[in-house]
Amino acid sequence: MDDKNKEKLRRIAQYSQEDMGNAEENVKNKFIVKLLECLDYSEQDMDFESGRTDIFLKNLPPDCKVIIETKSYSSNLSNYQFISQLEDYCRRFAALIGVLANGTELRIYTPYIDICVN
Repeated sequence: MDDKNKEKLRRIAQYSQEDMGNAEENVKNKFIVKLLECLDYSEQDMDFESGRTDIFLKNLPPDCKVIIETKSYSSNLSNYQFISQLEDYCRRFAALIGVLANGTELRIYTPYIDICVN
């Protein structure tokens, strides 16, 4: 990763609730999209609101589908409804990876393990 993207990531990591705002749409656009761009994804690689999931990553191998669900800033990602919704989307889209994000944390789910990255 180049220094420019490292600096962008540092700024994203320092966003406060005031910077981000409470809305789910803000988390998607100000946090997730910017994070994905730092990881060399472009907006052409992102399908928004595809089948109700917030972001579906495109241009990946067919067996590596990734979906991302954003929630409002600081929402409790342990909420059973959020996890159940993500599981439903993973089944519906045959996604290998599902991500829940709320602006303060990301939770990455796979059919095999549960990883939490703060």
